[in-house]
Amino acid sequence: MTSNPTGPITSNIPGGASSLQWEAITRYDAFIRAAADPLGWAIERVRGHIVIESRGDPRAVQRNSQGNSYGLMQVVPYANSRDWGGWYPVVIEQAKLPRTATQQQVINALYDPKTNIAVGVQVLEAFWKEYGTADAASSAFFTGRPDWGGADTVNGTTGALYRNALNALIAEQKAFAPPDPISIIVGGAPYEIISAYGDSSSLPYYDYGRTHGAIFDRCGGRCHTGIDVSGTLGQTLYSPGPGVVTCAGTGNGPGSWQTGCAAFPDYFGKGAGRVEVLLDSGESVILGHCSTALVRPGQRVVAGQAIATMGGMNSIHIHLEVRVWKENGRCS
Repeated sequence: MTSNPTGPITSNIPGGASSLQWEAITRYDAFIRAAADPLGWAIERVRGHIVIESRGDPRAVQRNSQGNSYGLMQVVPYANSRDWGGWYPVVIEQAKLPRTATQQQVINALYDPKTNIAVGVQVLEAFWKEYGTADAASSAFFTGRPDWGGADTVNGTTGALYRNALNALIAEQKAFAPPDPISIIVGGAPYEIISAYGDSSSLPYYDYGRTHGAIFDRCGGRCHTGIDVSGTLGQTLYSPGPGVVTCAGTGNGPGSWQTGCAAFPDYFGKGAGRVEVLLDSGESVILGHCSTALVRPGQRVVAGQAIATMGGMNSIHIHLEVRVWKENGRCS
């Protein structure tokens, strides 16, 4: 789940963080979410780039012979070398400037936090499409290449230093995150993740599309749309957050967004099957193959409230899935 870091930044970053507080970065969260969430970028990664690139200073400028960089994410709008990409067309698009905008108008637009972050995320997205991973995209964002090779020609920061700092900042932010919803749902008991995308005990929960896990919005019903969490028959299961129960058994309830409560029956005890909660945060959490439902459709629940017990299909486990409503192919 999303982190909400506060207080001093303690990670080692190139040039040092001095007395920089997380609040200097998180004050831009609304702009980060607006740019990152529709594309599936983790907010922690974008914040990390902002820390390293500008320390949260929207007027930051770095003079470089290959192209000056500006603002929170140090975007290079105009490049003087074929090895560097000039991103002024993206600035014009995001700032809604006329195509005839002058260089100074483009540069001034990058001093606006909302525009700068929107452009920076678009740059990351372009590199992700080219190189295939968030790590490679972050590398290209810094050096123009996906392997963390090279160094900043002005301050000498190497790709390795930048990568280590970015990973440390991401980890530092995640330390502020609420407990893993999977551990909440199964009461903190040990669990094993079994999915069509490989085995892992640390799959992300809300990181749609960037990594494997509960990615219903990309599967389209043609693959295993969640993760299987093993346990014991009758084990109590809990809601990961506050919301409203939309299914309390397979076929019992309207489903989130009136989509019904089909599938995910219990083959062991012939019990409830599907239990689903539409969280106040907008996501729908499905617990499949439940032996019993401890709630009813329309009932409000709070985080940590017992809502079901574990059943199974083929083996004792629950099918854990997160769904988001989509408009025109994008998460709303």
